[in-house]
Amino acid sequence: MYFKTCKECKKEFPATAEFFHASKTNLYGVKTVCKKCFNIKNGEYSKKRYKENKEHVTAINKKYYDANKEKVLLQQKTYVQTDKGKLSNRICVKKWVTNNREKYNKYHETYGKAYVKTERGRMITRISQYKSQAKVLYGNKEDNFNIDDWLNLVKYFDNRCAYCGKETKLVQEHIIPLAKGGTYNKDNILCACYECNNNKRQQQMEKWYVPSYYYSEKRFKKIKQYIKSVS
Repeated sequence: MYFKTCKECKKEFPATAEFFHASKTNLYGVKTVCKKCFNIKNGEYSKKRYKENKEHVTAINKKYYDANKEKVLLQQKTYVQTDKGKLSNRICVKKWVTNNREKYNKYHETYGKAYVKTERGRMITRISQYKSQAKVLYGNKEDNFNIDDWLNLVKYFDNRCAYCGKETKLVQEHIIPLAKGGTYNKDNILCACYECNNNKRQQQMEKWYVPSYYYSEKRFKKIKQYIKSVS
């Protein structure tokens, strides 16, 4: 294995793709600067270039966005669902809030309180509270369930209780109770009416549902199909 000294930091690394970007002209087929130094230098150059040509760069970006709006939005939506995208989004939001505290407080005062009173806002708040309780009370660390999963779940069961089929106000019901090791994932959550939710309590779903007078073979089959589709 060959080793190469970075021109910037003067540290020696193996001359491989792990530490250096590829180059057709340099020795060993890699650049003279390690990846870390190259990325820092390139990032500083990009920031400088953007400041010097802000209006021009913004105009180019806007032109591309207008011409490829659907493609860009799809890429953004796909990216923010990845672990890297979620982390990057949290960092950006935290940074923006820190730098714009007064603006954020004003926005929250104007729109935040009104939003949490909407059906979607209430459900997002409720999901957040359930997740916190699951972590604090039961040490649950798996929680990939979100508002979109809830809306898809309710739609799948036609806005009815998954157990009795009643069309009424629905709540989240855990197939395997959190107290017995159940997760806060979408393959462990159903929509249920208050009556079924209270009646089931901490029981396992099949042991409670099959002997109960709520039981329906058709609904039970649909429940199994749903669990399979999201697992």
